[in-house]
Amino acid sequence: MLSLLLYLPAVQAYLPLQLYVALELVFSPVAIEGNRILHCALGLAANAPIHPENTISLRGNHFAYNDIALYFYGEKGGHRIHDNRFEQNLLSVAVSAPTSALFQDWRGNHWDEYLGFDQDGDGVGDQPHEVCLHSDQLWLDRPMLRFFRGSPVLDSLDFLERLSAYSTPKLILRDPRPRSR
Repeated sequence: MLSLLLYLPAVQAYLPLQLYVALELVFSPVAIEGNRILHCALGLAANAPIHPENTISLRGNHFAYNDIALYFYGEKGGHRIHDNRFEQNLLSVAVSAPTSALFQDWRGNHWDEYLGFDQDGDGVGDQPHEVCLHSDQLWLDRPMLRFFRGSPVLDSLDFLERLSAYSTPKLILRDPRPRSR
């Protein structure tokens, strides 16, 4: 079995704004470790593994200031996403189907939007970090609406959706042991 460790020194620097996808993987197994993926429309896109040995392992990467940090296509899980930092992304994770990211192995990631506490001071949150799709699904389903992302209209719609939940939000990922610092 062929295994690949991927270190991308070109991704260490700020990427030009016209770059759409920093990395799209179509081969595996791959380990992506210790990179900074910054200022991209889409940081990393990953398809569902066809075979159990064809997985991606993300460890120790920093995803920041991206429109979408990670995008998962397909309904099958199996990728390992451990000990990464997600900061100031418009969306940390986007999916093609609600189960695309839910069945990945999430553990020990730092999420800037994590709202839990670390009462015992061990650096790990006491509650799992859960990401649900609210009005974000609108501009994921209709790319033309991306023009309005961050606008008062979509922000208000997102606030109302979280407040009154006129539709059931879809759970797309759960990190059982998020880092709190």
